[in-house]
Amino acid sequence: MAAFLFATENIVFVSAIVLIGQHLLPIFVGHAAAVDRHPAALIGGDGRKAPSQA
Repeated sequence: MAAFLFATENIVFVSAIVLIGQHLLPIFVGHAAAVDRHPAALIGGDGRKAPSQA
């Protein structure tokens, strides 16, 4: 029984981390999208501009 409770606790802990991660991910993605001045970083990072901005 104790092992079952421990396993359940781990599942809750992991799902909490996943939920928190899903909330934090848009923040990081938003920061990346805010780097609009450097679109190459979002596209490939090789320094060339996107065809739409050529």
